[in-house]
Amino acid sequence: MKSSTYTIIAILSLSLTFVGCANKQAQVTPTPSNQNTGIYSPNRQANYPTNPYTGYIGKNIMPRNITRNYNTNQPLTTNLTNRSNKIASNCNKLSGVNNCTVAISGDTCLVGVDLDKNVEGNLTNDLKNKIKSTCKNTDKNIKKVVVTADADLYERIKRIGQDINSGRPLTGIGNEIQEIIRRVTPR
Repeated sequence: MKSSTYTIIAILSLSLTFVGCANKQAQVTPTPSNQNTGIYSPNRQANYPTNPYTGYIGKNIMPRNITRNYNTNQPLTTNLTNRSNKIASNCNKLSGVNNCTVAISGDTCLVGVDLDKNVEGNLTNDLKNKIKSTCKNTDKNIKKVVVTADADLYERIKRIGQDINSGRPLTGIGNEIQEIIRRVTPR
């Protein structure tokens, strides 16, 4: 029993010497977090200076942020609108076309044409082909062009363009465009 006690004491003393002689580890100081910079806190009871204009904490929030006018009430001109306007202006330059309106859905271009008074009858195949080639040359993303000279459809296409500019959801507009295309395209 005495020998086992001496053995245990010897092992404990050796282990304490090894642990006691280990290098002192450097104390790690936590870096201050910058997560609170610019956080809005109206109820914060701290000694942080707040911006008197915004109530935000931190120096990076300037009063100019609250005076920006993004014209949120104005309709946004989209890439789709720009493409439609460019195609319409190029088609309006064609002889025999008084005015035209364009709606784009995917890679399909729907063109409503108001013919000149001097053009007799309906839309000729020659003029229709000129309009199709003008649309495809103006916008390389257009693969299919549907042209109509029907006055009612012309007004519907014109209204679709106005709805797009005013911010109407595109899902309903896309369905209406597809319905007009089915009506114009022969089966």
